[in-house]
Amino acid sequence: MRSLDQILDEYQERLKCASKPGAGRAHQIQIVFAEFRRIVESVQEDVSQYLVERFENLVITKEWNRANLLIAAAFTRPSPSLLRPMLAILALNEEFAPNEMIVDYILEHGDSTCVPSLIETVGSRFESDPSRQLPKKCLEAILEVGGEEGIRFLARTSRGGDEELSEYAKELINSADQ
Repeated sequence: MRSLDQILDEYQERLKCASKPGAGRAHQIQIVFAEFRRIVESVQEDVSQYLVERFENLVITKEWNRANLLIAAAFTRPSPSLLRPMLAILALNEEFAPNEMIVDYILEHGDSTCVPSLIETVGSRFESDPSRQLPKKCLEAILEVGGEEGIRFLARTSRGGDEELSEYAKELINSADQ
């Protein structure tokens, strides 16, 4: 049986090929991810320690092209142990890290221990994110997993200096009240 490293290498190469410009590129990428997730799902052994080690390695190597597949594996085989290394990646405040995918994972599998990292990420400004989707997604996650601390942060943000995030925090608070 192939090792997880071999599977990851194979699908990283397939993803690279599927990402080449051309018609149907998005569809090809979706197929590669779906196949990869099916294979990860079929692995009999616990993969959480393997994923933790690979995420910890990403903090050092910053090989973001591998990160998308690792996060897909994490969604397929979620574990609380994956939060700590994912939060370490988020804390790097790297523009091309898979920050939004990590916040998506937190939205589904996170808890209140994620709030400090999410709060720190709200202040991120990247040229590749002019519409501020990452900070907005962080505000959503703070509301979802943050409990009272999260609500207090949203209230402060709604009165803060960043007009766009202030308005979004108000919208989130209003939708939570309904």
